[in-house]
Amino acid sequence: MVFREAQIFTSKLIVYLVVIHTYIYADDISPNHAQDSNPYYIDYRNLDRKYYPYIKTQNKYYDKDIIEIMRNANIKEQKSGFFVGIMYGGNINFNPAIRTSTITIANTLFNPLLFGLRVGYQDYNNAILYPSYFGYQVYIDIMASFGANGAIVSGINMDFLYDFFEKKHVSIGLSIGLGFGSARFAGLRFDNFNHEFAYKINFGFNVFLFHNHKINLIINASQGVQTGLIGVIPMIGYDYVF
Repeated sequence: MVFREAQIFTSKLIVYLVVIHTYIYADDISPNHAQDSNPYYIDYRNLDRKYYPYIKTQNKYYDKDIIEIMRNANIKEQKSGFFVGIMYGGNINFNPAIRTSTITIANTLFNPLLFGLRVGYQDYNNAILYPSYFGYQVYIDIMASFGANGAIVSGINMDFLYDFFEKKHVSIGLSIGLGFGSARFAGLRFDNFNHEFAYKINFGFNVFLFHNHKINLIINASQGVQTGLIGVIPMIGYDYVF
């Protein structure tokens, strides 16, 4: 009988202790405790609205996916901005065919002293091109070398960007794009043809450091519409991204 009463008393005591503990600590959950139970600890009430388009586009709603989306969005924002750049290289001028109306004095000429400038905007900060290693850049450029074998090429360009390697402060990528503008290739004709409308194909390899410094290896090929003359320009360049 005594043993039975002791059992009942012990059971009631345990229940009372649990109730008291719950009442005391129910509203006193520390941030560390909350973070331990939810290691991502996302504050959805105050979540920046800039993340919403990415979340909606990716159609992912688990915390671990939201954290990855936020990380990529932050990187995309850091890598986007206006830029100004300088370039140095050379130009190789080609005359691909001899025309009956043109007297050809050379088929290929080279000039090792070409300088260039470019100004534009690069954008990784969009919800469609996801994750952070896809982007594009729009820019105007001018490249010029002087002398008998000189070339002058200028225009507006748009390149697609793909960063195949990305760490905290370093990304390495490729670019490919098109441009349209003006070109003049000297030394291939007696009539010294002036500037003509030209189209351009751009290829690039770039290293992006600390979200501001971009080193580029660029090759572009331009062709004049009227004469058909071609200029290939390999360059090394530096962009500062604001």
